[in-house]
Amino acid sequence: MDNVSLSTATRPQLVSVVIATRNRGGGAARAIKSIICTERAEFRAGVELIIVDQSDDDATECEVAPYLHLAHVRYIRTTSRGLGVARNLGVAAARGERIAFTDDDCTADPDWLGELCRGFDVDARVGVVLGNVIEGPHDRDAVFIPSYVRKGSFLARSIADKHNVEGIGACMALRKSVWASLGGFDPLLGAGSRFHSAEELDFVIRALEAGHWVYETSSAEVVHAGLRPNARKSVLAYQYCFGIGAVYIKHLKCGRWEVLLPLTQLAFRWVLRNPVVHYGTPPARMPRLRGFLYGAVAGWRTPVDRAAVLYRPDGEGGDC
Repeated sequence: MDNVSLSTATRPQLVSVVIATRNRGGGAARAIKSIICTERAEFRAGVELIIVDQSDDDATECEVAPYLHLAHVRYIRTTSRGLGVARNLGVAAARGERIAFTDDDCTADPDWLGELCRGFDVDARVGVVLGNVIEGPHDRDAVFIPSYVRKGSFLARSIADKHNVEGIGACMALRKSVWASLGGFDPLLGAGSRFHSAEELDFVIRALEAGHWVYETSSAEVVHAGLRPNARKSVLAYQYCFGIGAVYIKHLKCGRWEVLLPLTQLAFRWVLRNPVVHYGTPPARMPRLRGFLYGAVAGWRTPVDRAAVLYRPDGEGGDC
């Protein structure tokens, strides 16, 4: 659905931004600066910024220290690991109903936060908003930067529309009430977790299954500066697909058979098209398939809470 008209609904008093970081103090500081220095002053007055630091030492805290005296900046230090866990900590601490996320190797476009928030005004049933993640400058002969870019907008109203909204968590927003109703992000998904990735994919699927809508727009953008050597392209693709495999097998274990439709679309794309995440030149197909299958096997062996559709950390309890 292109060219969705936006209403002029009044913006809530407070919007929360969560940045999870681990051992990337310089990148986290640049991300913070891009948000607090480029957003329009009248909008920034209604924004709080929450930094969740999972670093191994104090270096990141030292890097972001110049911003911690600001009244609307809050800092959480934690020994936990995994992006899903970090985002849950940030959302739990947030005071706003509308919560945006970006990563510690991204910088926000001047209108990024406003455009994400306008996505919620499309319809009261929109629970998640996704945007574009643009490549920063780099030497394509030596390195690549994962990115995701769509043109226009799309409003996904059910799981049947899932294949049309493929955004990534570096440019994402959600309603806190939706997060709470779904039990948050799966703690075993996301970078640094057991399953390496795909916490945002899983959240979007669960939101659609619960009847919430997902709006994806090209108007909200962040610039990604996460350089990776070209030699590591297949490794990253493997890790991404490992998480995707774990997500889909979890939903199937819980009897959520409706995910077979987006799973079929995923298989079609693997055979005939390039990944939706852009790697410069596409990675080989076999590492992606191997990652998906190994992730599915690992997920099959991990206990799941069927009611919440969440993996059980450390195999505690679980229905299956």
